[in-house]
Amino acid sequence: MFYVWEGKMNILSLFSFSAFWIYLYLGFYTIRLDHRSRLNWIFSSLCLVFAVWAFSYTFFYSAPDKESVWFWYRISSIGWSSFPAIFMHYSLVLTEREKTSDRPLVYPFLYLPALTYIYKGSTGTLLVKDFVYQGLGWCEVAASDSIWFWSYVVYYSGFILGSLFLVLHWGQKTESLRKKKQAKIILATSIPTLIGSAVTDTILPALDLYIMPSVAVILILGWIFGIWYSISRHKLMSLTPSIAADEIVFRMVGMLVLVDPEGRIIKVNRQVKELLGYENDEIIGRPFSNIVVEGDLVDEALAKLKKNPDQTVVYELVYKGENNMEVPVSVSFSAASDKYGEMLGTVVVGRDIRQMKQLQQEIKERRRMEETITYQAYHDALTGLSNRVLFNDRLALSLAQAHRDKRMLAVIFLDLDNFKSINDSMGHSGGDQVLQSTANLLRNIFRESDLVARMGGDEYAILLPNILHEEDVSRVAHKILSAFRQLVVISGHKLHISTSIGISIYPRDGESPEMLLKNADTAMYHSKELGGNNYQFYNDAINIRALDQVMSGSRLLHAIEHGELALCYQPQIDINTGEVVSVESLVRWKHPELGMLYPRQFLHVAEKTGLMPPLGEWVLKTACIQNKAWQEAGLLSVPVTVNFSVLQLQQPNIMEVVRDILNLSSLKPEFLVFEITENLAMLDMEATISNLQKLNETGIQFSIDNFGIGYSSLDYLKKFPIQAVKIDRSFIGNVTTYPDDATIVSAVISLAKSLNLKTIAEGVETDEQVVFLKACGCDVVQGYLISPAVLSHEMENLMNKRFLH
Repeated sequence: MFYVWEGKMNILSLFSFSAFWIYLYLGFYTIRLDHRSRLNWIFSSLCLVFAVWAFSYTFFYSAPDKESVWFWYRISSIGWSSFPAIFMHYSLVLTEREKTSDRPLVYPFLYLPALTYIYKGSTGTLLVKDFVYQGLGWCEVAASDSIWFWSYVVYYSGFILGSLFLVLHWGQKTESLRKKKQAKIILATSIPTLIGSAVTDTILPALDLYIMPSVAVILILGWIFGIWYSISRHKLMSLTPSIAADEIVFRMVGMLVLVDPEGRIIKVNRQVKELLGYENDEIIGRPFSNIVVEGDLVDEALAKLKKNPDQTVVYELVYKGENNMEVPVSVSFSAASDKYGEMLGTVVVGRDIRQMKQLQQEIKERRRMEETITYQAYHDALTGLSNRVLFNDRLALSLAQAHRDKRMLAVIFLDLDNFKSINDSMGHSGGDQVLQSTANLLRNIFRESDLVARMGGDEYAILLPNILHEEDVSRVAHKILSAFRQLVVISGHKLHISTSIGISIYPRDGESPEMLLKNADTAMYHSKELGGNNYQFYNDAINIRALDQVMSGSRLLHAIEHGELALCYQPQIDINTGEVVSVESLVRWKHPELGMLYPRQFLHVAEKTGLMPPLGEWVLKTACIQNKAWQEAGLLSVPVTVNFSVLQLQQPNIMEVVRDILNLSSLKPEFLVFEITENLAMLDMEATISNLQKLNETGIQFSIDNFGIGYSSLDYLKKFPIQAVKIDRSFIGNVTTYPDDATIVSAVISLAKSLNLKTIAEGVETDEQVVFLKACGCDVVQGYLISPAVLSHEMENLMNKRFLH
């Protein structure tokens, strides 16, 4: 219901009505000042809610009865409920906290309380439970016994004090004198008016002191005028021509020249005269192009400005001074026009760049020296080829790229045959010429994407990234051997030079630069053993022969007895939950001469020398003791998987050995899994099944490793007391690229499910492989995507981790 004013307007009503018009005017004027400014829109919103508040209180003060008072009070709730939130929003933008104010959750934080209090204030009592009339108008009786009253006090105080703190902090931290002045004006006008408003609107009603009505909306006018003063006096919210001029003049350091439309100098500042040595009568009136070496560029700049006065033309010129002095200057040409758009002339602002030019020359010289030093650090001084350092760096980068792209690369290692005899017969000078000729020969063979390096002496290495087939490398090796068949003339002597070549392929022959280089070097020495002038690919047979020279059964036994062996552990993950469900133990030999050796590099020694049983017992005992220690430490209780050889299965006392180790470690049998290879299990079917059944009856579980690459019978597979099959990594690596491998993996998983066997996929390296395996119904995965094999203390950090999510 709207109540018509009955002619009782008092002095507060007149003040409030005046405030309404002032708020309204300031809001609309600010938008007109710059309608693109976000800050202007927020300030105008603040003025608008104050205008609503002031308009309501115009009739509130002189209302004829309480019903009218309640009506106008509820309308005024739009103003006093929302202005703390708008003021906080205004302060965030004013103090240049755009990142904070633009976050999605900021708007609910700012405006949900305001909307809540508007609703409460417009539908019932919120801050007031009654009104009392006194000489100046109606006074509010505070609802201080209401939780809503105190929640509003907290909301009002928190938002206002927070806003003032933002302005204060902004004013203290900024280096701009203009912004410091703005902050002082806003604080100086807002603090007393907001305190006075809190007294009349909240404190006095809460103390039941009805001295005067609420005059907050009138008092706050002083604060709004403070902000308005900062707008008009200190250009707070919009960029005007006057502030632009102030900023330009303030920042301008250098040489100023004013040029008329004909290109003649009208005026120069003190810097120009002092720098070039001119007096006014010597320079005023002269064509500006006369004092510049590049006069044609001046004419070009002036012509551009006549066509488009709004642009700025920038050049680097050389000013001509007294006594043939030349000063390099960075110059900007800007047109000066009147209000009708007619060009009055050109403003030329120059900056002395002699020091910058000198610095550029020093930087250029320093860069040239650095490039020379860098080149020398990464290239061989004799041949100009890359050296060992650069080759190792490029090899590491190429390996990372090959791993990402699932591609192969090759390392070729070559050594000149009988080079020592060349050195002995022709001296070092002749030897150096042979090495240089070899380098030139190799340069002519290879592409720019390949890398040829001299590794030292007469040894060279070539990196072939992105190869598709091993046959490609064979063709390259043939090409090298063919090129070496030509005669080399050194100091008038015709020489026939040959080379021995060794080749390693990533990922087959290694996954690290050190391993690939070592294996290529091993293959190269095998090539020499075969008479030289040929090439050899690295393979396990070559490696075994090399290892046999430094290893024997006694050396391996020494390693078992003296702690050179170590167990690493690789987690096996439930593909659906991402939890660790078991860990596989993998033995490593920390060889003092050969470094870290993997099982395929020394197990043949154990098999040949009869050391497989003691080696297997060491692995089994270490794994069981470690698993029990993890359980006692409160870590996840999961089975540990141990690889079991046929020689261990054929031991007559195998049951006693396993039982003794379980008793020693106190590990329950259900926390132990034996992993046997598919081909290995086929060697002696009856004996294998008998021993497996006996061990299985104790609670030990079994899985078949490398499933899919052997020749197992489905009938035999059903007879094995096994619980899981492990799909070989050779299939997993290609499931997303080769349809045949994908079909095999899918068929193996289906077969296992039909036999109620769990499936484990090893060698998982990509998310795409996980998606495929999950779709096929695979149960467990392991591989580098989850974690490589790690030592026991590192495994502890992985046991309670959730993967694949």
